Amino acid sequence: MPIHLVCAHDAATRIAPRSIVQIAARVLGLAEHELCATRGGRQLIVHVGHKLGLSLAEIAGCLGVSVHVAWRLSERGVPPALQETLAIVLCQLVS
Repeated sequence: MPIHLVCAHDAATRIAPRSIVQIAARVLGLAEHELCATRGGRQLIVHVGHKLGLSLAEIAGCLGVSVHVAWRLSERGVPPALQETLAIVLCQLVS
């Protein structure tokens, strides 16, 4: 599966937020809408996006939630059951 990159003139190359959802869903064996429908899935996506330098507005837009909801999700830690998944998704996105 190709990873879509977003790039502005004279800016660093960035990973498209939707790619995070696609890869996380594939790692977990879920459909994208199923992943985005769970709080743990949304927390995972917010934390991965934040670690990759995406803004909360970009992540919120991808998830279809408000920036405030994305901020609240970022304030919570990733559930222990998803810590390994977070590491796997990050490795797949940056390699």
